[in-house]
Amino acid sequence: MPSKSERYWGSICLGIVTIATAAIGVALFNSGLVDAQIPEGGPLIFIVLVVKYGSAVLAIGFYLAVLYSASRIIVPSPAGLHKDSTTIAKRVFWVYALFVCELLALLVLLAVPLAQFLGPARYAGGADGVIARLLNRCPPAMPGAANRNAITAVILAGGQSRRLGRDKALEPFGGEPLLCRVIRRAAAGVNAGVGNVVVVVADAARTAALPLAPGQRTAVDAFPGSGPLGGIYTGLAAARTDWSLVAACDLPFLSPPLLRYLAGLRDGVDAIAPVINGRPEPTHALYSRRCRPAIAARIQAGQLKAADLFNDVAVRYVDETEMRRFDPDLLSFFNINRPADLTRALELAQYEDQDK
Repeated sequence: MPSKSERYWGSICLGIVTIATAAIGVALFNSGLVDAQIPEGGPLIFIVLVVKYGSAVLAIGFYLAVLYSASRIIVPSPAGLHKDSTTIAKRVFWVYALFVCELLALLVLLAVPLAQFLGPARYAGGADGVIARLLNRCPPAMPGAANRNAITAVILAGGQSRRLGRDKALEPFGGEPLLCRVIRRAAAGVNAGVGNVVVVVADAARTAALPLAPGQRTAVDAFPGSGPLGGIYTGLAAARTDWSLVAACDLPFLSPPLLRYLAGLRDGVDAIAPVINGRPEPTHALYSRRCRPAIAARIQAGQLKAADLFNDVAVRYVDETEMRRFDPDLLSFFNINRPADLTRALELAQYEDQDK
């Protein structure tokens, strides 16, 4: 049988291990490692999940072990009644102090995953958002530092390309499908990894036709027939990051330097909207997932003009003068709607290649 002294020091050591394990758990939950850094289906997901959630289980187990061991210290045996009272008081004080520290550590550890799962209304869209999480219809908001810095590239490819007469996403452009060019430039601009690229499509059948790289994902429009606004909502719901760049699939000249500049303006706002000819550009903008409730409300009200969303959220508008420092001709906003636009874009691309 271990002595009282051995139980005492064992309790102290277990208490320190409990706090350290809880700290590891909090760090992993806050890092967003599973959701932001590992591509979907990656082989490391299982290992990280075990460590991430196992730390919480271990911390609770250590805490219970300390409780049991400490109870054998604090309750004196008949033979220990005459033990020096000062020594007993000191041990009781330190064990109880450790209890308090452990309890606080566990409360913080358990609060993080609960907050991620339920999420405040501004992330989840109220009760509907909680139900959506339960049904796995959207990933939880991840408040961690790594996730705050990461940005998802959301590409809208749900249009029918009526004016062009064929699928513009698959249109050859400079030796690759137009969609691939747009993804490449958008991802470079916001430093989005493969797992943080989402292509919004009108229906699941379209997914098979898209030339996506392994790890890049598609999301089916949650509000069919609602235009770009529904696509924006769907992209934000599918994103694993707090912020997303939303771009149409027919913008062949996205400027990575301009996108990097826009991404640096996120503090204190819900959206960042370039303004061209006095009009904000909703399909070349950055959005926080905090915009989702406002988008859903407009869709449900039948107010489908995407630019009007900016009346309901905190927006940082970026004017032409500001953007020309990074994109002098503002070609980022050249979109392909008609055959003539495609011809002109191919000509501009040749000049662009010559200038490199």
